[in-house]
Amino acid sequence: VIFTQAPSSSADHPKLNAFLLPLNYPGLKLESLEASGLKGNSFGGVSFDNLFVPEKYLIGEDGQGREILGKHFTYWRIMQTAAAIGTANRALEMTSQRLLDREVYNKPLASMTHLTQPLGKWTYRLHLVMRDLERAAQLYDEGKWEEADELATAAKSEGVEFAHQAAEYALKTHGAQGYSDELDLEKRVRDLLGLTIAD
Repeated sequence: VIFTQAPSSSADHPKLNAFLLPLNYPGLKLESLEASGLKGNSFGGVSFDNLFVPEKYLIGEDGQGREILGKHFTYWRIMQTAAAIGTANRALEMTSQRLLDREVYNKPLASMTHLTQPLGKWTYRLHLVMRDLERAAQLYDEGKWEEADELATAAKSEGVEFAHQAAEYALKTHGAQGYSDELDLEKRVRDLLGLTIAD
């Protein structure tokens, strides 16, 4: 999907057009980057070389590109934040079990409050973000995408950061095993870091 300035645009009222092009379209070059995480997601950009796009590839009407872009990113923020929260929640579940199972000096790690308090903090924060996210998804389904966008933007801003910090806490709580590839915690941390940067 390519966005351009719409012919009906002006300095006071900027407008965009959206075009859907085939991947092998003449003059369009895809540039892929190898990311440290988020395997399976496309990561990179595009460049243009003498690119001409006829009107038949226009999505919607002239000047509707900004609305199309906005609706897309609202949905994208909801989806990515939900994925981040799910990723972190699984890491916290693994940590909860680790705190119960692992013993030091004949006591489970769960007896050490400096390890259990962050578990409660991150679980609670992710739960609160998820409530806002569910409301955003409901509004989006009802066609109220501008209202949904306010919640989705705030939820993504906080939720992805919380998820990354929660996963990092989980990794550290597992010690050297968490930092190794024996578990998938290091992968979760890298994936979530990617969502705080690349997206």
